[in-house]
Amino acid sequence: MLLEEAPVAVDSFSHEPGVTFFCSHAHDDHLKGLSGSWRRGPIYTSHVTARLLRRRWPPLEPFLKPLEIGPVHRILLGSAGGLEIEVCLVDANHVPGSVMFIFSGYFGTLLYTGDFRFHDDHVHLSVLPLLARPNAELSRIFLDNTFCHPQFTHAPRAEVCKAITKRIISKWPCIAFVVVYKMGKESLLAHLARRLKTVVLLPKERMLVAKDLGLHGSIQEQPCNPQSAPAEELRRRSLQGCIWAVSRRNLRKSLWQATESGAAAHAIHPSGWAELSRNQHVPCYEDSHTVSGQSVPVFVSDDGVSHYPYSDHCSYLELVQFLSCLPSAPVTFIGPLPKPGPFGYDGEVGLHRLLHEAGVPSIKYYQQGRSGKVDRKRAAARRQMAQIAPTTSELAANPVEEPLARAIACSGIALAAVSWAAVFVPLQDGWKPLPKGLVQRRGIQHRSPGESFPTRTRLAFDGLDDLEEEEEEPLNETGTVPKDRALIPRPVGSGFQSLEDLYDKHRGTKEIPELEEEELEELHVLLKDEIQRCPSISSVAWAAKALEELELEDDDVFEVIAEKVTDQVDELSPQETLDVVLSFGAIYYNDDEFLETLVGAVRRQMKFFTNAEVVRLANAMSRLGGLDDTKHVGMFFEMRKRVNMPLIDKAIRERLRAEATYPMPTEDMKQLISKVRLPQNSRVKKQFKSKMAKQLTLMKYTAEAEAAKQEEIDPELVNEGPSMQDILDATP
Repeated sequence: MLLEEAPVAVDSFSHEPGVTFFCSHAHDDHLKGLSGSWRRGPIYTSHVTARLLRRRWPPLEPFLKPLEIGPVHRILLGSAGGLEIEVCLVDANHVPGSVMFIFSGYFGTLLYTGDFRFHDDHVHLSVLPLLARPNAELSRIFLDNTFCHPQFTHAPRAEVCKAITKRIISKWPCIAFVVVYKMGKESLLAHLARRLKTVVLLPKERMLVAKDLGLHGSIQEQPCNPQSAPAEELRRRSLQGCIWAVSRRNLRKSLWQATESGAAAHAIHPSGWAELSRNQHVPCYEDSHTVSGQSVPVFVSDDGVSHYPYSDHCSYLELVQFLSCLPSAPVTFIGPLPKPGPFGYDGEVGLHRLLHEAGVPSIKYYQQGRSGKVDRKRAAARRQMAQIAPTTSELAANPVEEPLARAIACSGIALAAVSWAAVFVPLQDGWKPLPKGLVQRRGIQHRSPGESFPTRTRLAFDGLDDLEEEEEEPLNETGTVPKDRALIPRPVGSGFQSLEDLYDKHRGTKEIPELEEEELEELHVLLKDEIQRCPSISSVAWAAKALEELELEDDDVFEVIAEKVTDQVDELSPQETLDVVLSFGAIYYNDDEFLETLVGAVRRQMKFFTNAEVVRLANAMSRLGGLDDTKHVGMFFEMRKRVNMPLIDKAIRERLRAEATYPMPTEDMKQLISKVRLPQNSRVKKQFKSKMAKQLTLMKYTAEAEAAKQEEIDPELVNEGPSMQDILDATP
């Protein structure tokens, strides 16, 4: 984040030279813009973080300036005319090397917490030199808001460690797979190893980090990847008992591999998001452990994974306690407000509760552009699909880094159209709204608690009922509505109307509209609100198509469109399905649940698409990740029946050529192959047998997929597919 008060950037390294850079800790999401080719100036951080960064990028060594935790350091700001600021580092109790920064200078005194977990020592922050000076006044607090919602009540990490240990002991000896990131949870792994008197197996990268942190003793490098470990190795490890650290994405695969090998295994997922596991994993039952008189909940999903509320971030109550230990000052959230949904929570609720209960004068937050994680996923998809599905979209081919969006203050509940809220000044007798003059902006009206919107404001779109009816389209010479508009019943919200005007202009001039950043932001905000309320899926599909054609894509808007399509996918016409798939494919949208929704719609409507449309759908589906695994290969097989697509066919075969896809030929395959006249040459004979076995597998897979499709259409039809003999007879 680039601080507004001074040319100082913390955990953000994409700014031009002239800015002084600080790094709070070495997690990937706090190293955006940093690489081994760094040349923009010194980076101030703690000694531990400097050691980790040096290990990851050795060329960074001359730029790393480690600072001691505790003392006050004087640093010269090169871009501020030689002005000097003072900096104090405070242990953040997050991961090894993580620190808070207290800045003091011509701008006042700022506290930047970074990611942190409240500790008893933080009660004494106000007595530190930079905060305890006679004339010192805390100007602003930059606060970690990862779990700023009352529903998150994390137990102390020590108690969660004991609860996890208690559960593993009840199943010991076994292999306990524990989810870890590239860094963090060292205290948990050390506690488990010490309490269970066993070893902790770590991946190679994590092993190097552990050595840098000075961890030795019970840690060992894992002998192999747990997903592909031999059955004997897994059984031997389970009889001895061990802790095996794995990534979140590999947890279930590792657990499945161990149980299939006959090894006793258990999966532990310690995370602050455990409270949301009951929504993510269905069915899921709740259990609890009582440790030191305190109940520690555990949520067990149907696949056997135990989710514990172990967090390196503050809970909501800890944030309130932390702020109560400091002088009252305005607060700026480091992260954007989370959105309500099954995999998130409503950040506005936590914001208002924190305002009321912590007694801070205001809270400010920013809307961010596309996340680096999304960009990385799309970049990977572009590399994989470059030969299979080349794209002509400039946005998809050359993504542009979106700047941090900043708007103006507003009063009232934080609206979807406003970037930040200095919401209310809390008083004893209730809430005092800020002056209405701060919110006069393009028709956005003032709103206070308990005050509802007028029914005709620009932000009050509520479907077709509360709005004026759209004027009828003039008939053409044949007496019918023009084709482009006949199938697109669009509502008359201001966002839809603006988008329609831009689209009509584009269709006439073939030019891409150029909007100011403020206009583009307003359009996206209005569209997001209107799409959520829009009852017509046809309008939503048209909006996706128009945004993509006009190159006005926005991740938040497309996420809302994806949710709407998922809920009303059965109402999509073939043309609307085609528009949605092509639009999302052009921006390399990545979401497994949405992809499955689109795959189902495409397969149901396959017969309505022309051959040219099938080719376009295949390319778009590949960009959406349809070829990342074998789950959706059946759809591509259906497309192969319609159109010869060598590149797609090659990609399918490469995907199915994995070791697990073609095991040793089954007995019926061997019997069938033995009846075929084989070449005399042994090398050619071996290649012929392998190729024939693969071809039989492909044809069997296709036949079974077709049988499953027929059974889905008519449940009374019992069809197990052709036998291997039938397939061999049909083989040319």
